[in-house]
Amino acid sequence: MVAIAIEGLTKRYRDRRVVDGLGFTVEEGSLVGFLGPNGAGKTTTLRMLLGLVRPTSGQALVYGRPYRDLPDPARVIGAVIETMTAHPRRTARRHLRMLGLRIGVGPRRVDTVLELVGLTGAADRRAGGFSLGMRQRLALAGALLGDPGVLVLDEPANGLDPEGIHWLRGFLRAQAAEGRTVLVSSHQLAEVEHTVDQVVIVARGRLVAAGSLDALRARASGRLHVRSPQAERLAGLMTAAGATVRMTGHDRLEGPLGWSEYVGLLSAEHRIPLFELREDAPGLEEVFFRLTGAGGLGEAP
Repeated sequence: MVAIAIEGLTKRYRDRRVVDGLGFTVEEGSLVGFLGPNGAGKTTTLRMLLGLVRPTSGQALVYGRPYRDLPDPARVIGAVIETMTAHPRRTARRHLRMLGLRIGVGPRRVDTVLELVGLTGAADRRAGGFSLGMRQRLALAGALLGDPGVLVLDEPANGLDPEGIHWLRGFLRAQAAEGRTVLVSSHQLAEVEHTVDQVVIVARGRLVAAGSLDALRARASGRLHVRSPQAERLAGLMTAAGATVRMTGHDRLEGPLGWSEYVGLLSAEHRIPLFELREDAPGLEEVFFRLTGAGGLGEAP
C-alpha cells in the first residue's frame, strides 16, 4: 500500500519554481531517505505534505488524502520539520503533556514516548537546559505522541553525538520493522546509507532518481571485477546467461553489479579457478554527486 504519494507537485514563488512537477511514492512500512542539494525543494515538499504550504499545483497525499482532510492527523502522521521549541522553563514531560492535550493523548503515552527516545531520565528537566541533540529527541517524542503510522523527519540526526546517531539508526529501523513508514530528509549521506532501504533524490525541484540503494549504485556505473586464468571461457558463460561482459585483460573481465554470487556458482560448476571476484559499488555519496552534480547538501527555502 502507498503511504505517501507526491503527484505533479509544484510550488512557485513569484518567478522561481522551488518544486517543479515532482512525483514519487513511499510504500507503507518502508524507510526512505529524501536527499537533494541546496535549494532542491526538500523542505518545501515536506511542508506541502503536512499542509503547511499550499502547492501551486499538484498534490501531496497521505494514504490517498491531503493532510487537511485527515480526520485525526496526529494519529496518522507525525513530523519533525524543525527542532521543536519548547518553552525554556517548561520540563520535557510538561511540554509533551501540553501537546498531548491537543490530540487527546494522556500521561501514560507521554511516559512511553519519553522512554522511546531516551529522555526518561531528563523528563523533569527544563527544556531550556537541553542540548541540541536532546531537543531533537524531544521533537521526535512529540511526533510519536499520537502513535502515527507515518513519520516525516527533517534532519533528525542534527546535534546528535555518535552514540545518539547510532541510537537513531536503530530506532528508525525498529519503527519501520513495526510497520511504520519513515521518510527522512538528511544531508548526512554516509549515515543515511547505513539506515535507509530506499532513497529519493531531487535536484532543482525535480526528481532525479528513486529506488533501492543497490539499483542506484548500479545506475552509477559500478562494476563487477573478475580475474581468472580462464577469463575468456567465464566471459562466454556469463554472456550466455545474459550479462554484458567486457574483457579488460587476458585474465580479467568486467561485468554488471549483482552477479558476484552467480559467477561464483559458475566457476564452481565449471571448475574455473578465480583469483579475484569483487564488486566496485559506489557509495551513496558518489551516487548522489554523479546524479545531481552537486557540491553540497542543504535545505530548500
